[in-house]
Amino acid sequence: MCEGKPTNLQAAMWIICEVFDKYAGAEGCKDTMTKKEVKTLMENELPEVCQAVKEVPEAQKILEDLDFNKDGEMDFNEFIVCVSSIMCMIRHVCSAKK
Repeated sequence: MCEGKPTNLQAAMWIICEVFDKYAGAEGCKDTMTKKEVKTLMENELPEVCQAVKEVPEAQKILEDLDFNKDGEMDFNEFIVCVSSIMCMIRHVCSAKK
């Protein structure tokens, strides 16, 4: 698809896809993550965010609301919305510290 060295953004997008694939399907369907798989991903890949979620009761509700089709699993589209939301939160927090 890409020739030559990928840009930083292209590399970041490939890494996000790889992270999803790494955790999805460990317990079932390779196209979705169960709540346990999402928890494992958060603990391994986003430990600081995971800790913040534990400290803010509303954060768990937000994660549950990202399951748009309410099937109890996170598909790739839901995962991307989750990652985007976390990125916005991190950017907001980092901007506030400047």
